[in-house]
Amino acid sequence: MPRASASAARQPTDARSAPLPGPAKPALLLLCCVGTWLSALAGPLRGPSLCDTKTILDHLQFEADNLTKHYELQEPRLPRSEGESHWLPCFTPGPQAANNISVIQAYFQKVKELNVELSHQTNQNQLDVIIKRLHDLRYEDSPEPSISGPSDQYFKKKQFIQAVFREFSKCMNTTYKAFEDKLKAEGKDCARKRQRGLQ
Repeated sequence: MPRASASAARQPTDARSAPLPGPAKPALLLLCCVGTWLSALAGPLRGPSLCDTKTILDHLQFEADNLTKHYELQEPRLPRSEGESHWLPCFTPGPQAANNISVIQAYFQKVKELNVELSHQTNQNQLDVIIKRLHDLRYEDSPEPSISGPSDQYFKKKQFIQAVFREFSKCMNTTYKAFEDKLKAEGKDCARKRQRGLQ
């Protein structure tokens, strides 16, 4: 009976031509499909147009200045809060602004809570409008942090509110001017675009 040659018995198997083990094929297929699905879900970040952003900033700048002036008239003898313990972050409009805007919104939510504790309801609606406008500037949602304000002293609560209004007003003045300069540098004329839309 003829025997198989030793060379044939020892012929090496090419690793590249060997089939993948059983579980590997479904795993590779799943990874491929999940990657495509996640990419489709993510898509490009969407936010307001440059001219819409300018309009929102214009409103926010006016409302922030109005809040500060109104509160200072309401509390003329209230001294400024010491230090910068209530300092707000500022932001540059764009996708990267979501986190800082969330912090600012959280401060305004805390101001609303303190207004209720102080029985001050005069500017609650205006605060809601500001929070909504800030939301409209965000390209994506981000977690809103928890802000701890003064818990007991009546005087400290008023100082906290005053500090938030002042810092936000400074932020909006800086942000609006920088954004307006950016539009001019890029040759964007939102006023002309708005007029064309009304024609």
